[in-house]
Amino acid sequence: MKYSEDAYVKCPFYHKDGYGVIVCEGLYDCTYNRITFKRSTNKFKNTYCRKDYSRCRLFKTLMEKYPE
Repeated sequence: MKYSEDAYVKCPFYHKDGYGVIVCEGLYDCTYNRITFKRSTNKFKNTYCRKDYSRCRLFKTLMEKYPE
């Protein structure tokens, strides 16, 4: 699951990002989720991808794919 192109990202579902876009693992096998922002992704990325990803709604949903 860990794809990180950013050494500071801690979320296991993060794949990559660009200006205004974060790409994470998809809800279905062999897919990706693309989150698009009107502006920079920095605030979201710092809050959820790099620090407290367990608060991210997408993380919580993706965790349902992997029952313990």
